[in-house]
Amino acid sequence: RRLAGMSVLIAEDNAVNCLVLEDFLQGEGAVYEIVGDGRQAVERIAAGGHAEFDVVLMDIQMPEMDGYEATRRILEIAPHLPIVGQTAHAMAEESAKCRAAGA
Repeated sequence: RRLAGMSVLIAEDNAVNCLVLEDFLQGEGAVYEIVGDGRQAVERIAAGGHAEFDVVLMDIQMPEMDGYEATRRILEIAPHLPIVGQTAHAMAEESAKCRAAGA
C-alpha cells in the first residue's frame, strides 16, 4: 500500500485503461476520481481539485481536449500540481512533447 493516503485525478477515456488504473490504485491504497477527457480534468481542478489531488494521471490522446492542452491549462491554475502524462506512444518525441507541456 505504497500510495496510502494519496489522492489521484485520472483523466482517461479508455474503459480498459481505467480498469487497470483503478485496480492498481486500489491495491496501493490511493483514493482516486476518474474523468473522461481533458476538458473535464481542467474543470475539476478549477472547481477546487487543485487542493484535493496530489497528482494527475493524464492520458495524452483524448477527445474534446487532449492531454497536452489540459496539462497546460491545469498548470495555469495549479502550477505545483504534478501531472504524469500517459501514452501508448513510447517514442522519445512523445516524451519530449509531454515535458514541453509541463507533465
